[in-house]
Amino acid sequence: MKKKIAQQGRPIPQMKATWLYRIAAILLLLFATGHTVGFLKFVPPTPEGQAVMNAMDNVHLQPGATYTYGGFYRGFGFFLTVYLLFAAFLAWHLGELARKHPAAAGSLP
Repeated sequence: MKKKIAQQGRPIPQMKATWLYRIAAILLLLFATGHTVGFLKFVPPTPEGQAVMNAMDNVHLQPGATYTYGGFYRGFGFFLTVYLLFAAFLAWHLGELARKHPAAAGSLP
């Protein structure tokens, strides 16, 4: 593989795929943490917003068991957190794969 040459004649250092995957994994972990804290601690700033949140906790759905819109909101938020954690794990794993077996990673890196 040819290295790119800068205008001064020095080679441009290239970042390895492993580091890109590790950076992505760390950013995904940070985003998952921020998302979870954010949606659990969110308090609407206006009375109208607080009324909507109260209504979400008080309106019940009964498709077999009793649920609330607020419970659905929190459950979907937790589902997104689990998805982000899985994506972080997958990025870390792909970084290891790119480091140990570069040919196995194929065109992903």
